[in-house]
Amino acid sequence: MHVTIGVTERQRMVEALRESEAKFRLLFEKSPDAMLLLDGDVFIDCNQAAVEMMGCASKEELLSLRPYDISPERQPDGRLSVEKARELIDRAHREGSLRFEWVHRRMDGEDFSAEVLLTAIPLHDRQILHVSLRDVTERKRAEEALRESEANLRSLLEHAANFAVYRVAVDPSNPYAGKVVMVSPSIREITGISDPYHFESWFENIHPEDLTRAVEANRRAWERGEPYSQQVRVYHPQKEQWIWVHTASTPVFDAEGNLTHFNGLIVDITEQKRAEEELREREVQFRSIFESTSDAVLIFDFDGTIVEANPAACKMYGYSYEELIGLSGKDIARSDHYHIFEDFKRQVKAGGRFSAQSVDLRKDGSPIHIEVRGASFSYKGRPHLLAVVRDVTERVQASQILERCVEERTRELSTLLEVSHNVASTLELEPLLGLILDQLKAVVDYSGASILILEDESLAVLACRGPIPQEDTLRLRFPLERAPVNREVIRRREPVIIPDVRDDAPLARAFQQTAGEELETTFGYIRSWMGIPLMIRERVIGMLTLDHGEPDYYSSRQAELAMAFASQAALAIENAKLFEETRRRLAESQSLTRVTTALLQKLALGEVLDIVCTEAQELTGALGSTVFLLDKERGGWLRVAHSSGTASPDFDRMPIEGSLTGRVVREGKPIVSNDPAELAQGFGGGGEQPTALLAVPLRVKGSIIGALDMVSKPGGFTQEDVRISSIFAGQAAMAIENARLYEQAQELARVKERQRLARDLHDAVTQTLFSASLIAEVLPRLWERNPDEGRRRLEELRQLTRGALAEMRTLLLELRPSALAEANLSELLRQLAESITGRARVPVSVGVEGECALPPEVKVALYRIAQEALNNVAKHAAASQATVSLRCLSPHPSPTREGGGVELRISDDGRGFDPQGVPPESLGLGIMRERAEAIGAALRIKSQVGQGTQVVVAWPSPKRET
Repeated sequence: MHVTIGVTERQRMVEALRESEAKFRLLFEKSPDAMLLLDGDVFIDCNQAAVEMMGCASKEELLSLRPYDISPERQPDGRLSVEKARELIDRAHREGSLRFEWVHRRMDGEDFSAEVLLTAIPLHDRQILHVSLRDVTERKRAEEALRESEANLRSLLEHAANFAVYRVAVDPSNPYAGKVVMVSPSIREITGISDPYHFESWFENIHPEDLTRAVEANRRAWERGEPYSQQVRVYHPQKEQWIWVHTASTPVFDAEGNLTHFNGLIVDITEQKRAEEELREREVQFRSIFESTSDAVLIFDFDGTIVEANPAACKMYGYSYEELIGLSGKDIARSDHYHIFEDFKRQVKAGGRFSAQSVDLRKDGSPIHIEVRGASFSYKGRPHLLAVVRDVTERVQASQILERCVEERTRELSTLLEVSHNVASTLELEPLLGLILDQLKAVVDYSGASILILEDESLAVLACRGPIPQEDTLRLRFPLERAPVNREVIRRREPVIIPDVRDDAPLARAFQQTAGEELETTFGYIRSWMGIPLMIRERVIGMLTLDHGEPDYYSSRQAELAMAFASQAALAIENAKLFEETRRRLAESQSLTRVTTALLQKLALGEVLDIVCTEAQELTGALGSTVFLLDKERGGWLRVAHSSGTASPDFDRMPIEGSLTGRVVREGKPIVSNDPAELAQGFGGGGEQPTALLAVPLRVKGSIIGALDMVSKPGGFTQEDVRISSIFAGQAAMAIENARLYEQAQELARVKERQRLARDLHDAVTQTLFSASLIAEVLPRLWERNPDEGRRRLEELRQLTRGALAEMRTLLLELRPSALAEANLSELLRQLAESITGRARVPVSVGVEGECALPPEVKVALYRIAQEALNNVAKHAAASQATVSLRCLSPHPSPTREGGGVELRISDDGRGFDPQGVPPESLGLGIMRERAEAIGAALRIKSQVGQGTQVVVAWPSPKRET
């Protein structure tokens, strides 16, 4: 019987407990206050109000956090949140209940004040804490605002200076009788009123001209409950002068709408009135300076809004005047420089001067570096902020470039010095990676370690140390989307430590997910894990991983050491990569330089084309190459200029339309094809079809002259081949064009020389021989009639034939220029004189003094100058005679020997000319000057109208001319 009763009682107690638990659960879930259950420092349950209060996405997210995870690092008293939270939790367990205020942090980073109630409750034979949170942020703010308001009012009344605050109560039974219930002591100093609490005395000393207006405004305020605002003159008995005051009152009504009192302010505005007059005078001066200055001038109100701007500001920022007015300073400042604008407002508002550099934005969004100077400024009777802005973009950019260069060089030198002691002993990547891991073990011990490089959103293992076989590790690749623990290291850009990879913490679960099925096999030895990002200039290039067989092995201090080492390791790895890239580019540059030098040394088109094809194969590894040039005879076609190697075309022309090479010419950009099927359709022609094709345009001064094909590279062509061959094609096109122009110039020179010789032969020798033939025909008959005349004509015939012979010899020298350098200069001058005598019938005498052993180029230049001077005598001088004089100044003249050299003088007695009237473009005189300058000789031309001409050449040029 007692047993039955006991069981029934127990069932009743169980039912009561269940009912109590259900009520607790309902209260827990529906409570508007945030509630959580805390076991140790782990949340085991929470209600929806807590999730919403903390800004979490879900209940699970909140339960994954610790109390100090939802708190700032430190509480308002300066203590670390994690330390203080643990102390309060322990105290709540001891005392059973604890209420306190705490600053929490929501998931979006916002801090708020909360009232926290911790209550110890039993659960499954152990004690947990029930946590109740209530956001008291608004209450705290209201209390603080109330305290500040009371303090401000008290300070305002007691410390008012240059102004007075007052309150005048209204008696409902006598609405026209006011009673001063509160007034600042400063009202006596401002107005000179002896008894400020006697309201009627306020009107005793008002200026007669202002009294009626003041009384009327006061009456309307009392009758209608209108605000009162007046500026009046008041006589100050102590100062014995009229002062200006501004009185403003605001009516206050009770809940029933009855007027109860006025709150007012009295301000001495005497100086303001005086300043207003001065301001009006200065306004004109200011406006003139404001409009004409080249610096941007902006006027802001105290809220930071632009209220005035000069034309320079509109131009600098790219806004019209209407667009600029009304913008905030933050509208034209770059977001990362907002704080400078706030400093400007704060400092200038405080009455100080401001000077700083910042970055603003133009209307189009482009940055503009500025130097701004600011000061407080009275504008339209109110205080404003004045900013004078100067565009220093060019100066800043130049400085930044210089700083970057200096910083880069300094960082490189510093890195070399530091890394030289550990990981910079080699620039070869593979041994460097092993050295990094060996050096790392001396800094932070590990059971296993690896270096991973970030490539295309995946981490690839480059090197490893530890119990896992290297051949197994190096095959590992971790896509970031399936490796959350690695992704967390990359995202945070700071070390990540997992004390124990086997526990239930979020990071431990992330490690378990990353390891997958190999958690118990390959990675079974790991208990502690640390990941360190490898970073270069804020760019993550990979990560280091360290693991250990002991849990809780790695500390924050070890993480700092590993991070410092990782920075050096990342730089060393990057340097090794750059070294490999530089070495490859250097080899490439040397090859291009060698090819360019070879091309520029050749002027024969065939040799140039052969070098182009051969070196194109060498640079790209192609088995064959062909140069195609535009066919000038057949439009729309390319002709094969040269080819080499295998797979050479068996055709001499290719159509531009319908061929891959023709497409290069049409579009002006390279084409790569490693598809034999495509090549069979688009390569054109017969013969052996290429297995791969790289074609690049040959371009000279923006115009395409053809294309360069490279074919059949084993493995196909790459984008690197495209880059290097495009660079090479530019040099090749220039060399080809130079060779073509050289051939054209040679052919043109030959044609011009033939034309000149034919013209000289016709103008000189032919006419001379024609004259000689006429004299020879009439000479027999003339001799019979007049022997003396016959002998004279016979002498003339002899001179003509000698002149024709000399002219022919001169022309023969033109055909064989080397003969000029070999002949004696005096003989050349005599032959030249005879040719002129025969041609122009002007006697030319030649005089030579001394022996002249001259360099070939000097001899040729003197001969040409004499030839040009005598041609001018024959054509223009109308002279009766001319003289050529050659005087050698030393048996062995030399430019370095004092007194050595030669003087050539050509004189005539012709009509002469005015040297000052000869145009600068005169061809004959210009040619003589150029030839003299070429050998370092001095040329002087003396002439006067009607007194002949004299040309003097002295070689070498005299030390000082007279």
